[in-house]
Amino acid sequence: MIELINVSGQAGAESRHPLGSNGDTAEVMGTAVRADHTVTFGLPKIGTMLYPGCELCGTLHVCPISFPRR
Repeated sequence: MIELINVSGQAGAESRHPLGSNGDTAEVMGTAVRADHTVTFGLPKIGTMLYPGCELCGTLHVCPISFPRR
């Protein structure tokens, strides 16, 4: 399925981090989606900032959410 998404030629978007990549380590686990845009909430995930995961994200959009004050 991931390979079909990648070769479809259609724009792709992901939530949190690209499917098939590890959001904590940026490791690609087999085949991963190459997204045009990735939306994450609060703060970017480590896996969207490090290689090779960062190359799969396309444009990274960080959407603010409310974090409680300590």
